[in-house]
Amino acid sequence: MNTVESLPPPTPKLSDLGDGHDQPKHPQRAILRAVAAGGAEFPLGTEPDLFLDGRRCCDQSAAHHLVHACLIAAQTLKPIGQRVAAALTPAGEQTLGIPAFAA
Repeated sequence: MNTVESLPPPTPKLSDLGDGHDQPKHPQRAILRAVAAGGAEFPLGTEPDLFLDGRRCCDQSAAHHLVHACLIAAQTLKPIGQRVAAALTPAGEQTLGIPAFAA
């Protein structure tokens, strides 16, 4: 049985942004900034719908592309369908230009 610890980290695929570009467009960057600000969550599943401060994100297609491009990920695991906190991945932080801090 696979656990989070045994899975390799996902490889960011900016080509998964869905528009043939390797950088997110303005609406996608706005979603990344909102996720970075906190309060983002999505139900686990194949096409997770993003919620921001409890409200459904109006551009679910862009949110799906950001998840598939490994720029947004769940912070914890729960059963399929339950909402979990979402956060930027290191690739998402890099895309927004958020500096990485050494531990």
